Amino acid sequence: MGKDRNISNERLKKMNDVLLNMCLHFCGAQYTESILRGRGFKDNELEAVGFEIDEEWAYMERCMEV
Repeated sequence: MGKDRNISNERLKKMNDVLLNMCLHFCGAQYTESILRGRGFKDNELEAVGFEIDEEWAYMERCMEV
C-alpha cells in the first residue's frame, strides 16, 4: 500500500482514529459500520475501535458464518 514502512504503530493508530472520526462525521455511524462489516471486520474488531455492538448485528454475523 504505502512506501514508508517505518511508521510506528502509535502513529498508525492515531491516523486510524482520525480517519474513522472523519468517516463517522461525514457518513454516519450506521453507514460506516456497514462498510466496515462489508470489508470483513467482525464484532470484536469493531468494538476495539469504539462501536457498540448490539444483538441484531451479532445475530446477523453468526447467520452469515454458516
